[in-house]
Formats: sequence, structure tokens, C-alpha cells
Amino acid sequence: MDSYSIATSEARADFSSFLDEAKDRPRFIKRRKQVFIVLPADEMQAFSPAKTKVKFIKDDDGSYFTENSLVPDVIGFGDTKEIAEASFVEGFSLFAKEFYENFRAYSAAPNRKNQIPVILAAIASIERGLGISEMFEFC
Repeated sequence: MDSYSIATSEARADFSSFLDEAKDRPRFIKRRKQVFIVLPADEMQAFSPAKTKVKFIKDDDGSYFTENSLVPDVIGFGDTKEIAEASFVEGFSLFAKEFYENFRAYSAAPNRKNQIPVILAAIASIERGLGISEMFEFC
């Protein structure tokens, strides 16, 4: 079987060329028993769910809050749907940052593994200077 990965020493020897090639297709680096993947940040969207559905729920006082099944502990609140949406997006951005900064702990938790693709897609989008609201379908 062909190997798609290269040794870290080979990648390090001509790292600029390695990154140039990673623009065209994902590259794999093998270090001891681990394999790492390198690909452009804009390709991360392919690993994320199509769009995460976020539901608006109207509270008894007329305000709105959001709920979603992928990351149920991120919610938004507001007097209008627009404010609740903005609150959710801000909360999700903060959660993505927290997840990324504590990646080892979050990714090891069984109830968080399914969140990894959407978190990495969000971080990639933020790093590219884009918003993350297009990752969600608000309904």
C-alpha cells in the first residue's frame, strides 16, 4: 500500500514547498506513530456539518432564546430574533475559542468529539477574517 505521509524531517527540509503542495491537496506528516494533516483553512468547511440548525424559541415575556442540538450549552438571548442570533454567534465564537485553547481536554470528552469539525471550521473561518453566522441555519 502506498503511503501518503512524509516524515517530519522531509517536511522540515523544504517546508515552503511542503506548504505550497498543501494548497493543492492535503498533506500528511508522520511523526513517530502519529499522523498529522495539513490543509488550507478554507478546506475545513468540508469537514463540518452542512449547517447547524439553531431554533428560535419565544419566551413568555416576548423575548427570544436559541437552542441547538450540536452544542446545547451555547445559547443566545434577545428581545428580537436578530439580537438572539447575534448573541448566539458571539457565544459560539467564545465557546470555539475556549474549546480550541483547551483542545486536549475538550476533544477527549466523549460528548464533545462530534463538535470538533464545527469548532475547527469556525476557527478556520475566524482566522480567515470571515464571520461564522453562515455556518448556522436559524429557524
